[in-house]
Amino acid sequence: MNTNTALLDFFVGQKLLFVAHGYVIAGVDLEKLLPENMIVKDGVLFVDLPDAEIFVATLDNDKSYVYDRQTGVFTDINQDLETEVRKVAEQAILNTALDDDILVQAQTNAENYLLRMFIQAGFYNVVFE
Repeated sequence: MNTNTALLDFFVGQKLLFVAHGYVIAGVDLEKLLPENMIVKDGVLFVDLPDAEIFVATLDNDKSYVYDRQTGVFTDINQDLETEVRKVAEQAILNTALDDDILVQAQTNAENYLLRMFIQAGFYNVVFE
């Protein structure tokens, strides 16, 4: 940051440092798994499992907080700035979870869960499509 920018910020700038904590919950909605999505052929159970999806992506408001806020001498406080920052933080948390393959992991977890259930029901050969 050059000296002119720092001087302008002192008079008319506004900065907010926000510490965000949040969580993302993903899974497979088993209500979308219909009988016609499961076919037994030659002793193999073929399951057309719905795709994993994001159920919740949100900030944990008990752990998220404004760490620092700086407002220039001649600047009115932007009351909406924290709300805007919270929205950006929530989207960043979602994007990070997606980048970390949360949907792939949710799909794998659902398949593993259902596989155990199908084996207990007597279907030892299961293919997820």
